[in-house]
Amino acid sequence: MTLPPRSLTVLGVDPGYARCGLAVVDQYGPQVRRLRSWETIVTPPTAPISLRLWTVWSRIRELAGVISSDRQHLVVLAYEEQDGAQEGHRKRGTTSAEATQVREVVGLIRGIGWELGLPIEPVTPQAARAALGLPAGADKVQIARALAALLQAPAGKAPSHSTDAAAMAVAAAARQATRNSTSGVPVR
Repeated sequence: MTLPPRSLTVLGVDPGYARCGLAVVDQYGPQVRRLRSWETIVTPPTAPISLRLWTVWSRIRELAGVISSDRQHLVVLAYEEQDGAQEGHRKRGTTSAEATQVREVVGLIRGIGWELGLPIEPVTPQAARAALGLPAGADKVQIARALAALLQAPAGKAPSHSTDAAAMAVAAAARQATRNSTSGVPVR
């Protein structure tokens, strides 16, 4: 299958500094998406918070810098944003300390986006599931299967947290394609 020119690259981030999921998704034309890479950054809980944040920042910055160096297409940073029902530590299984970690990493993402001149796209978990054609209550196994089919990603081989990052990237790519098609901007 011959792909049209790449029009969009999204770096999706499932924020946190104990575990931070990353996924790079390329879009070719209005519908075709491919997974370029995915990974999870893990920092030791005994390390100083400043070192843990620097570790997360440096990897996100490195990936964003690499993918943004090719200005032939749009690059977007997407991250998981909690909606009102799941905000902060009210999210099932999330402590207030974990919610603070998420907010700190979101601040890093926004700073990297500003530094590199990249648009930032917050995506709720529900929007990510909807972009994959899944119900709001879909679990991680269903998300991984949907990603495997859509992105031709290896099913069951995703690093922890990177499936959520890939789902964020897919949702941001779908939003961007919709914006371009409704604004009259051609989707390359």
